[in-house]
Amino acid sequence: MNDHYSVLVNAGIVVVLSQDMAEQETRDVLQSLLFAQLVANKKYPGYALAPKWYDEYREVLKNAWLQKTVTWNNFSVDGTCYLNAAHWLGRCLGESVDRTTTDNVTVLLNRVAKLPGTLPAMEQLRGHTYKRRDSALPHVNDESTGRVNLQVVLAQPGPLLSSAYLSYETSQTDLSNPLEQCLSVANVVGNVQSRCFQAGLSNELYEPLRGAIVQKLGDRPAEHIFDISSSVEFDPSGATP
Repeated sequence: MNDHYSVLVNAGIVVVLSQDMAEQETRDVLQSLLFAQLVANKKYPGYALAPKWYDEYREVLKNAWLQKTVTWNNFSVDGTCYLNAAHWLGRCLGESVDRTTTDNVTVLLNRVAKLPGTLPAMEQLRGHTYKRRDSALPHVNDESTGRVNLQVVLAQPGPLLSSAYLSYETSQTDLSNPLEQCLSVANVVGNVQSRCFQAGLSNELYEPLRGAIVQKLGDRPAEHIFDISSSVEFDPSGATP
């Protein structure tokens, strides 16, 4: 199954790339996502401003990526831990992607969830997705230690982006691998926010921006983008990668 996909960590996003994409499409996807994240990081760093981060990230993308669909939801979790964050991201992605593709991506996300947190890619993912709360800041619930913002993006030829994003307050301090965390009342404080969108690249809008984005990124793609495809390959023996 994963022969059809590559899996990368792009700053704080797990990107699943269809391998039948053109080389330029792949570059445009990875550079667009990284640039939007870095702009949002600069404007809204840290825990206190975390709720505004996603909106800024989306505004940057909208300069060239035309929105096709968008959904959002708030939901609560119960005391029983059945599904980890990887499963929930896959479930949310299913709002804009067909069932077979959703199932395939969810399998890959669960393999990412099993990777050790000591891998450089996972250390970076954790650093971008978990914003620790400053204990000096007033908060309605002292159980929260910080906010987790997780996102998966499926990129397909076009290029077309399908994104699922989860954001929630957590009571946990040990988030070795954020995708592994079960979403239950033992870990989540309050409701979980989900946001999904699908957007296609407008070459007409992006062409004038491409050179400037590449220049502004400089060598940052080499620092922030990790190809972890080999770490989540299917093993016929059934062994965990």
